[in-house]
Amino acid sequence: MQHRHPGCGATLAQISRLAEAGCELVRLAVLDQRSVKALAAIKGESSIPIIADIHFDHRLALGSLAAGVDGLRLNPGNIGGERAVSRVVRAAAERRVPIRIGVNSGSLDKDLLSRTAAPRRRPWWRAPFARFASWKP
Repeated sequence: MQHRHPGCGATLAQISRLAEAGCELVRLAVLDQRSVKALAAIKGESSIPIIADIHFDHRLALGSLAAGVDGLRLNPGNIGGERAVSRVVRAAAERRVPIRIGVNSGSLDKDLLSRTAAPRRRPWWRAPFARFASWKP
């Protein structure tokens, strides 16, 4: 099948393989307006829900919602301030699209970070495996 946007075919093939392996949804990085334009085509042919992962520009979230995504993942600290976040939340609420909020220290105001940051801990992937030995999915 011929796709109007470059990369749609490869992305849809990956989504298909994920679905065949049992994946129940997929999160796609939406990096620019070209990605937003491709979302509608991808969403129309995907057999599983599409979550748009948004960084740095609330307009990408608004465009993703217009393209029909099933969910958003965004960091309110890096998409353009309170007004921009409010616009995205309103648009998502109108469409009844859930938002997964992800916040990390990279998006916090430096003054706030310096007052609230806990001492850095060793990354979990460097922790001894025995620590996770009792974990069961």
